[in-house]
Amino acid sequence: IDNAELIAKSFNKQPTIDLRINTRKISVEDMLRVLQINNIEAEPIKELVSGIELKSKPRAIKNLPGYHDGNWMIQNRSSQWVAPLLEPKKGEKILDACSAPGSKTTHIADLIEDEGEIWSIDRSEIRLKILRENLKRLNITSVKDYKCDVTKLFEIKPELNQYFDKILVDAPCSGIGTFSRNPDARWSLSLQKIKQLADLQMKLLINLLPLLNKKGTLVYSTCTICPSENNLLIENFLKKHTFLYLKSEKQILPSSNHLWDGFYAAIIKYK
Repeated sequence: IDNAELIAKSFNKQPTIDLRINTRKISVEDMLRVLQINNIEAEPIKELVSGIELKSKPRAIKNLPGYHDGNWMIQNRSSQWVAPLLEPKKGEKILDACSAPGSKTTHIADLIEDEGEIWSIDRSEIRLKILRENLKRLNITSVKDYKCDVTKLFEIKPELNQYFDKILVDAPCSGIGTFSRNPDARWSLSLQKIKQLADLQMKLLINLLPLLNKKGTLVYSTCTICPSENNLLIENFLKKHTFLYLKSEKQILPSSNHLWDGFYAAIIKYK
C-alpha cells in the first residue's frame, strides 16, 4: 500500500529533463562547464556515467549549447540505465529491435565507441527519419537502419540466423512507469490493451531469439511497472525456452521522492 501511494503521487510530479552526454565528443565535466558559462544550472546524475540533469527552466532544446555539435542527447535517466546492461563491446554485432527515434541505439554506439555493427529496426519511416537525423548530429556511423516489422525480420532475412552478439528488445508497452511525462496516456489504458501488448511482447521475444548467437545476450526492457508485461512475461517466456536462463532482472518503481521513471529490464542468456 505504501508503494502504491508513492507511485500514484509520482504520476503528478514534475519530470526532470535529463541529458546523456556524447562522451566521444566531450566529457561530462566539460559539458557541465559549458552549461555553467551559459548560465544554465545542471548537475551530474550520480548513478550514471554520462547523465546530466538540467536544473534551470529549459529554453528551446535545440538552442541549448552543444546540440548542433552533437554533444548530447535528451534521454531520461531510467532509459539511460538500459543499454549498458547489454555490456556491448567494440566489434560486436548488435540489434536494437524497436529502436527509433534512437536514444538507446545511439547510447549503444557510444558505449562501443562507434566501432561495431548496430542494426536499428523500426516499422515507422517517420521515426526512422528522426533516428537518421540524430545519427548525423551525433556523428555515428556504426548504425544501419532498416524499416520492417521486426517480428518478421528472421522470416525476411533468414541469413541472420544466430548473427547477433547482443539483442535489445525495448518493447512497446503500456508506459505506466512514465505517466508523469505522458499524463494523457493513463486515460487510454485498458486491461484489453495491456493483454494485446503482452501478446506482442511475447511474439517479439520468440521471433527474435533465433537471431541471437549461442554466446550472446538478450536484454528485454519496458517503461512500465505492470507485472504481466515484465517479470511474469519473462517467467512465462523462460518456461517455454528451458535452454535459456535469467541472469538478472530489476524493476525500478517510480515514486514522488526520487526522480526515476518506472522501468523494467531482464538479462537473458543461453545455458
